[in-house]
This record gives sequence, structure tokens and C-alpha cells, in this order.
Amino acid sequence: MNRRLVIANVLFLCSIVGGCSESSPGGPGDGFAGTDIRLHDAGDGLKTDLTGDSGAGDGGQGSDGGPSDGGGGGTWQIVPATVKAGACCLDAVWGTSSTDVWAVGNGQILHYDGKAWMPTVLPSGNHQFTAVAGTSTGQVYAGGYQAVAQFVAPGWQLMQAAPSGVHGLWVDKLDRLWGVRANNSVSYFTRYNGAAWATETTLTGHFLALWGSSSTDVWAVSLAGAIAHSHGADFVAMTPAVSPQEKLYAIWGASSTDVWAGGEQQWSATSGGQGLLRHFNGTSWTGPIAFTPPFTVRGIWGTSSKNIWAVGDSKMILHFDGNTWSTVPGPSGIGSYDLKAVWGSSANDIWAVGGGSLTGSSAEGLILHYH
Repeated sequence: MNRRLVIANVLFLCSIVGGCSESSPGGPGDGFAGTDIRLHDAGDGLKTDLTGDSGAGDGGQGSDGGPSDGGGGGTWQIVPATVKAGACCLDAVWGTSSTDVWAVGNGQILHYDGKAWMPTVLPSGNHQFTAVAGTSTGQVYAGGYQAVAQFVAPGWQLMQAAPSGVHGLWVDKLDRLWGVRANNSVSYFTRYNGAAWATETTLTGHFLALWGSSSTDVWAVSLAGAIAHSHGADFVAMTPAVSPQEKLYAIWGASSTDVWAGGEQQWSATSGGQGLLRHFNGTSWTGPIAFTPPFTVRGIWGTSSKNIWAVGDSKMILHFDGNTWSTVPGPSGIGSYDLKAVWGSSANDIWAVGGGSLTGSSAEGLILHYH
């Protein structure tokens, strides 16, 4: 089928793909709808394109609002922060509540206490932190390409026994820290139980990010289209890989049967480059949903299957209401920037971090707040 179909509503979409699943939004056959989405046959199966302008909790009661307000009725605003001069960018954000949020990046770790973002005391050396995660008992960890650090008031301390260069972190419900690091085309997975690091296991591929619904359901995504899964032991790559031409940077899920991964389609002379999202519906990975203009998805987070955010390069902010991915406008009146990560304490208290040339030619860190 060479013609392009513009889908006006969910009923018409159901007639095209042969059914919708209300409880499992996702790829083809999983209930996408809305005028922002176009479907076409690319010759290799159904593919979904989202077109729109750049700039783009709790939420369990259904859709929290229309795509223009992102679901919570708020807006995205720049928040002043004491960001390290000349350091770009902030790469990750995570917290325990609206008054306890952490952001990490190149040579800096910031903390928000509900009133202001302030720098924290770092260990000596030049450390590029790319991930942050914590436990229910108040332990907070930051990972990067050189080291893993733990917050021990009043500052951060390097974990001497930690593997070097753990750049992806996730904490399960048992408060065990999961980590991944990569060395060329081999990735190393490990866990920390609060006392000791487990022996690393290896897997071919450059894996960057982790997420799980439980300690027996953990996913990892890579830069070569590989997606790996763990049932609590070693990670096993899904076969075949979704596409060796895809770079996946982020993963998050609302449940074990509703998981999203995001990244980009690698640039080529024939097809150019495109940002994309893939969806796991409990059985298989569907998609990709490809974006035009070619945004790259860097971070994903949500409060439910009907309130999910994705952020990325070129001021990209997207919102999913359970049916439709739509662009959401960011702050106006500033220069170019990319967003690297997103996290929130509720549907109306969400943070996104990144950086770019905000006021001039030099790069700066950036913090946005949705409320």
C-alpha cells in the first residue's frame, strides 16, 4: 500500500489495523489514534510517523488532559539553578518526592529541596555523571563513565569497589542497585545489594539504559538496536534485534506489559535520520513510531499508561495520553537546547534536564519544570 493514511480517530484506526487494545497502548494494533499520527506501508510492515513542531504522577484515572497541556494542565518553564559554569549538560534526573530531586551531569550534581536547585559537594577529580538512582531507604547513587558515587551527607563519595564506568542505573523494589557499563562492543551488567557488588556478566552490544517492573523483569537497551531482558539472572538479548540501524537511549514502562523504548534511526544518505519510539505490549516489541522532523528521543518517564512523557534533542517534548503522541511546547524566548532526561513526583510536578546554547554561543546546563 503506497498511499498515506491520515487517521482521524481511534475508531478509524481500529478498522485499519484490525482492533484496539484499551489496556495496552503501543505499536500497530495497539490502539494509536488521533490526527497527529500518520500510518503508511514502508514495505516492511506498518510504520507510524508523528509529525509536529519542535518544542515540544498519578494519572491513573485515565487521560489527564489534552495534548496541548501535556496531561496535567500545566506548562513547561525554565527554573534558575546554580549550574557549573561552562559545563554542559545535565544528563539525568531522579528523586524521591517533590522536595528531594537530584540532577547529574558533566562535573556536577545538583539537589532540589522544594525551594531551589543547589550544587552539592563532589569527590575530587573530573567526573562525568550520566545516571542517578536511589533506594526507598534514602541511599542515592550517581553513575558515570569514570566512577560510581554515593551520597553520604554532606557530600558525595566514590564507591571504591564499584566497577569503573557504570553509566546506566536502576533500583528495584528490593532496593538493589542494577548497573550497566560498556567497553566498545561488550556490556557488563552488575548489581549492588547495599554491601557488595555482584560478579559482572557480559553481553555483546553497547547497552546504555535499564528499567524494570520488578527484579525479575528488567530491560536494557543499546546503541545497535539490541534489547536485552533479565528474569532476575543474566541478561539475554532478544532475537532478532529490532534493527541494527537503531540507537536506543531510553526505556521506561507503566507495567510489565506496557514498556516504551526511545532513540533514533541512524542517518543514511537514502533515508536520512529520524527519532523513534518502540513499544512492548507484553508479547513483542512493535513499531517503530518515527518522528518528522527527526528528533532523537533521550528520556522517557510517566505516571501511568495514559500519561507518558518523552524528551530529546532540538527542544523536543512529547506527551502520550494513552492514544496519541503529541508535541508539547517548551519555554519560549531562549536559544537552542537538547533535553536528556525526564522524571516527576506526580502528574503536575515533572522535571526535564539537558543543555545547550541558551543565551549565547557557550553551552549551559538547563532545568525545566512542568507544573
